[in-house]
Amino acid sequence: MKNGFVKVAAATPHVRVADPAYNVAELTRIAKAADKEGVRILVFPELALTGYTCADLFASDVLLEAAKNALSTYLASTEALDVLSLVGLPLVHGEKLYNC
Repeated sequence: MKNGFVKVAAATPHVRVADPAYNVAELTRIAKAADKEGVRILVFPELALTGYTCADLFASDVLLEAAKNALSTYLASTEALDVLSLVGLPLVHGEKLYNC
């Protein structure tokens, strides 16, 4: 914090549709660069870990599990950074699919 202000940034990652492994590497790269620039709150687009246009693939357990694994990877890769990240992914709760 500088002079009572917190630096906030919106990220525009290059994502590959239905490729959480690639996307998490891109998000991690951006988060590390943002941390070096003094960003303390970093906001990624919704569904940044999967891409937005997956259509029927959102019903696939393979994609949903890969997205959760990518989130775990992101958390482990960025835990030492001083950045609060907002990362979007599809999440199943009960019988419903949510864009979180």
